[in-house]
Amino acid sequence: MCALILVALLRKSPLNYGELSTIRQALPDEKESKKMKRRALFLLMATALSCSLAWADGTGSTASSRHISLREAVQLALKHNHNVRIAGYAVDEKQHAKEAAKGFLFPIDTQ
Repeated sequence: MCALILVALLRKSPLNYGELSTIRQALPDEKESKKMKRRALFLLMATALSCSLAWADGTGSTASSRHISLREAVQLALKHNHNVRIAGYAVDEKQHAKEAAKGFLFPIDTQ
């Protein structure tokens, strides 16, 4: 697979076929040569990265994966999201303030 990617990126050949009777190799200009070198370097880096990632994934990682449902994922996200927790505390604070305000409406027995 890596070889197919290399061929795909480097398929622009520096050969100039011209007429069929005379096949000659054209000298690539400096700009084209730099472009080809960059393509080859990029391909080499991408291939090395993809192969190393594939190797790391398949070499028996010791951490076991845990499968959870969507509902569990949402519950975990809400539980560990600080903004949601702060908003929940703000709701509780308003609820207590409302209960305290209602307390002043009832008569107080001072005997």
